[in-house]
Amino acid sequence: MLMLNKIYNGDCFELIKQIPDEFIDCIVTSPPYWNLRDYGVEGQFGLEKNFSDYINKLLFLFDEVKRILKPTGTCWVNLGDTYGGSGNSSGHTPETDNLKRSTFNYGATKGNMALTKDYVKSLIGIPDRFKIGMIDRGWKCSVIGV
Repeated sequence: MLMLNKIYNGDCFELIKQIPDEFIDCIVTSPPYWNLRDYGVEGQFGLEKNFSDYINKLLFLFDEVKRILKPTGTCWVNLGDTYGGSGNSSGHTPETDNLKRSTFNYGATKGNMALTKDYVKSLIGIPDRFKIGMIDRGWKCSVIGV
């Protein structure tokens, strides 16, 4: 069993299985945004082939989060969006440029809906898609950041 007041570094999908049901009062998290960082770890969260796979993986994880959260608990999620690329530039700032490739050549536009004209240079709506998926799974949405 995990100890309280300790930082654990590992695969969130494996670590969360060690936490008992209805054990946690408050969860504050910022999952890796889709297709914006490469941490150099095989199979890392956030570099799924397309945003649908990313959302589904995130929702699967939050099914487990719901299991470990007390009925009176709260969960706060900081989740950013991703632009569909045009192929002309990366869309990254100097601080987020560690992918060293354009969004057109990776995830954000290759092999998914973002290739359509509707997504070029447009936000994909990751937080909104996640929020709707969470509500569909029985979560209550009380606060939306600006």
